[in-house]
Amino acid sequence: MEYIYISNIYSAFIAEDFVIKSGSWIIDLKDVQFMTYRLNERDETSYLINFHIGSKETKIMVDDIESVKALFNAWTEAKGLEVEFNEEDIKGEVRTWD
Repeated sequence: MEYIYISNIYSAFIAEDFVIKSGSWIIDLKDVQFMTYRLNERDETSYLINFHIGSKETKIMVDDIESVKALFNAWTEAKGLEVEFNEEDIKGEVRTWD
């Protein structure tokens, strides 16, 4: 089984259809209805991911945009879908307020 590490700080990784945060929780990606995410405003490289499962959610901070992409790919594969995500699709447009 291949592990894809997504957070060095929180020791989290993807293993097939599961996301594992060591010492805390395991999520079956087939149960995740949707995910929300945002850039960490403190370092502007890591991302906060929210997994929404029914009326509950759990969060994790991942290291970079590649980790976000890996999560999206693992989630769509767990749902039996094939979706190609580009970095620009995930990052979106950065807007500033004047």
